[in-house]
Amino acid sequence: MSVPDQTQICYCKLQSGHSIAYQVLKPRTKGSQTENTPLILIHGLAGVGLIDWSPFPESLSHDHTVVVFDNRDIGWSRPPKGRENEPLTLDDMGNDTIELINHLQFKSVDLLGFSMGGTILQHILMKSDKLPFRIKHAILAATFAVTPNMSDLGLFFPQEGGDDTKTAEQRKYDFTKRLLEAQYDADWLPKNLEMLEHRVRLSSMARRPRAVIMRQAMACQGIDLRDGLSAISPSIPILSLHGQRDQIVGFKEQAKILEAIPHAQKANVPDLKFGHMWYDYFGTEVWGKILVDFLDVDGRGTKL
Repeated sequence: MSVPDQTQICYCKLQSGHSIAYQVLKPRTKGSQTENTPLILIHGLAGVGLIDWSPFPESLSHDHTVVVFDNRDIGWSRPPKGRENEPLTLDDMGNDTIELINHLQFKSVDLLGFSMGGTILQHILMKSDKLPFRIKHAILAATFAVTPNMSDLGLFFPQEGGDDTKTAEQRKYDFTKRLLEAQYDADWLPKNLEMLEHRVRLSSMARRPRAVIMRQAMACQGIDLRDGLSAISPSIPILSLHGQRDQIVGFKEQAKILEAIPHAQKANVPDLKFGHMWYDYFGTEVWGKILVDFLDVDGRGTKL
């Protein structure tokens, strides 16, 4: 895991005036059967895709083209000058993703959405018949179709202030640490302190304006997408994965998605005892096999 090389960050200027930062990781295995179907990773609330996905996309890019990006107004993505405080919707972020895919001139894609990113992906899926590109596969990871209970706002938005003896950098570090600790379960944390510390130090380097995080949270309020999900074409294979120890989006939210999308299938994971940031559990090799096995089969069950 490392801060992205500035020379490898690309920018897509949207019609709205927003600038979306992204990176394209090319397959390291030449002649891969799936290298022409890029996998787009959509991160969640407060997430900075250019940092927070790592090292997961690097492992997937052995055989696949993988695209990571920062959602609107966070990380290396920037709003137009003077428009930093505009309201934000999930549909806005879905349209940003669509425009980025068009910018990259992809004719077909695989999509993976994590947490809020999964809800953004659901918005995209519900308009799949109107898109200028084909969605070949979709993966909904630790996400929700109905706004989950967010009564404990302290868990989602730890306060940065409160200790005048600390520097701004120390307060930002503490904020990031508390935010990340909530992504894992109580059993995982003491066994993986080195990984957590590395994630905290990297993540605290990224730009995560609290005002943007709050606008993202507001965009997730009061939603219920289940009626629209039932209209998603069965020709798009959909994989759902969710951990029983998810403290951010409860495990019960997966059942609502599976009920709304009858053809969606559960991921065959080694153990359901994992937290919200699922890709830090079991190792990238395990997740890579699960996802690549899914991506390499078409909607009729035929291996690509």
